Amino acid sequence: MEVNFKSESPYFEIEKDGRKPNTIRVENPKDERFQNLRFGHVERIKIVHVKNPKKFFIREITDISFWNGLCIISWKHQEDSEQENIQEQVKETLRNPKEEARA
Repeated sequence: MEVNFKSESPYFEIEKDGRKPNTIRVENPKDERFQNLRFGHVERIKIVHVKNPKKFFIREITDISFWNGLCIISWKHQEDSEQENIQEQVKETLRNPKEEARA
């Protein structure tokens, strides 16, 4: 499963290029994203630029921590070529959801 969050400049750029491979969010217990994160149902994070939704990146989550009402999500940095491979895998999974369920 993938979780989506928005980011703005200058954070978006340094998150995308790997200088800051994490995001910190105030946890909202009513927000389904945080419930999924808390119970380990999320494998990837998609960060979308607030002002330009066509700018985004997807990363494999390496750690999810909750502390004092905050959710800290860390990910493995990937170059653009690796990013394209992940996007293709996600598209394939969406086309064939039963295949992922068997894995």
